Amino acid sequence: MTKRLIPLLAVLLAGCSFAPDHKRPEPLATSADWYAPEAAPDPAGAMPATAIGYEAFFPDPRLRQLIGLALERNRDLAVAIARIDEARGLYRIQGADQLPGVAASAGATRSRVAGVDTGGEPFTGNRASVGVAVPAFELDFWGRVPT
Repeated sequence: MTKRLIPLLAVLLAGCSFAPDHKRPEPLATSADWYAPEAAPDPAGAMPATAIGYEAFFPDPRLRQLIGLALERNRDLAVAIARIDEARGLYRIQGADQLPGVAASAGATRSRVAGVDTGGEPFTGNRASVGVAVPAFELDFWGRVPT
């Protein structure tokens, strides 16, 4: 009797949760302009740092020339741009799974048989075939394939 009771108790206890109830902490008091800096008042017509180019920020012409060369010949930046292009291409390839694929084939054969089986005359046979098919396509009713 106890041999049957132990697995039953183990199954019943596996479905129980002894963790305390989670209580979400109160949000911190933060000013609204922290989340939306564009809504904050602009002190004395100042421009945001993202709107200023490096040419206006660095007055030294040699330093501007050095920064320009670094941006122009930056291999890391070129690699990053190439990876972005690769990811875009892979995304387009993955999106092709949402459309049905079509396979087409065509073939022709010609054969000549000696006259042994045909009563002494040689026989020439021609055969042509054309095929179109949808090899595999899944209608996604339940959203398994990401859009």
